[in-house]
Amino acid sequence: MTLPHIGDREMGLAFPRRFWATACLLVTLATIVSGSTSVNIALPSIAADLAITPGEVVWVVNAYQLGAIVALLPAAALGEMIGYRVVFRIGLSVFVLGAFLCSLSGSLPALAAARALQGLGSAGVLGVMGAMVRHTYPRSWLGRGLGLNSLTASIATASGPLIGSALLSFVEWPWVFAVNLPLGILALSLTAALPHSTKFPARFNWQGAALNAVTFGALILGVGHLNTVPLLGLAEITLALISGTILLRHELSITRPLIPLDLLAMPSLASAAGVSMFCFAAQLAALASLPFYFAELGVTRQEIAFLLTLCPCCIAPAAVLAGRLSDTCRPDLLCLLGTAVFGLGLGSLLLVHSQSQMLALVAAMAVAGLGFGFFQTPNNRILVTSAPIERSGGASGLQAMARECGFALGASLLGLAFAMSPQHPAAAGVGVSVALTVGATALGLARCFPPRS
Repeated sequence: MTLPHIGDREMGLAFPRRFWATACLLVTLATIVSGSTSVNIALPSIAADLAITPGEVVWVVNAYQLGAIVALLPAAALGEMIGYRVVFRIGLSVFVLGAFLCSLSGSLPALAAARALQGLGSAGVLGVMGAMVRHTYPRSWLGRGLGLNSLTASIATASGPLIGSALLSFVEWPWVFAVNLPLGILALSLTAALPHSTKFPARFNWQGAALNAVTFGALILGVGHLNTVPLLGLAEITLALISGTILLRHELSITRPLIPLDLLAMPSLASAAGVSMFCFAAQLAALASLPFYFAELGVTRQEIAFLLTLCPCCIAPAAVLAGRLSDTCRPDLLCLLGTAVFGLGLGSLLLVHSQSQMLALVAAMAVAGLGFGFFQTPNNRILVTSAPIERSGGASGLQAMARECGFALGASLLGLAFAMSPQHPAAAGVGVSVALTVGATALGLARCFPPRS
């Protein structure tokens, strides 16, 4: 089967190759997302087995996040240079290797190092995922393809903790990592169907990559330390600001910068990245504070689990529907509808005052999930398609970085809200998430209805 010519690159792959490429993308996404979310449920078991404190075991999560965020933009840039499929394969291989090493780890340093390796691998995959989707589907089907990705990610997010909990009922925590191996190997076997892409050979920007690692690594560490070791957190954030300033000056002086400044100069891409960052920040703030908020209302543990699972279950069908609609309707308007409904659902939770109003809680969580699904796929379509196809890697990296920066922003604001409202920290956390959706909706309004000059 021949590949499309350069002039037909927006035509995607023909069947049956598109089917197998789609299967590879979805299996890989399910492996990475479920592998990440299932680990959280195993943290108490890991802490008990390795005889470490809850404060120490959090490095199992932090190491992964650090590995991912420092490598996302370099992976996207490398994909444009040597091919997205090559970077995808390397990233997936590194992720699977990291999972294998995690299952063999017998100490916190070894486990944290293996998790950092997994984070690097996930960056290789997610940094070029948007570009792979764009090269797999014809432009008229791109919304559907992105909707399938969102559907898979939502199902994996919801099922990850359930899978981890079921495994821990019968086996030890290393199996939570080992279960990723069969799916990862299956995904690797399908990578031959992935599309090729035009390569743009250039010297890799090592200086930019190093500054990028220091900037975002120090930022994530600083956010994490703000509430436990405030002076250290401020010092790390200061280092991130200094390094980021140097990075920006360096990137402005070269023709192919690591940070996609050329794409950020495009209003559609910049606004889409901003909306994405605000919404993912709101999602993190909500998911972290809602268990406490529900507990204060008297909701049982089983009911809390149901409510938290309900949201991704509603995201999934909404993302698929919004993806289909975005192929024929204005995606910016769909996204605006999604952010407004997402905020409406979260805001409605603050109107509930007791466990007896369970039906209202269910309705609010369902509305929030539907809104997030309607935001996610159309906004990703804007991020993926607004850039020239030769800059698909940069757009894909920008998409992933907006999500990760949103998570960091949400964590920082949530910690600040908890500290400033010791009497009602959970309600303050939900309030932060609502405020962030208001910010996303305001950006969406400005995008859809720009002021006349």
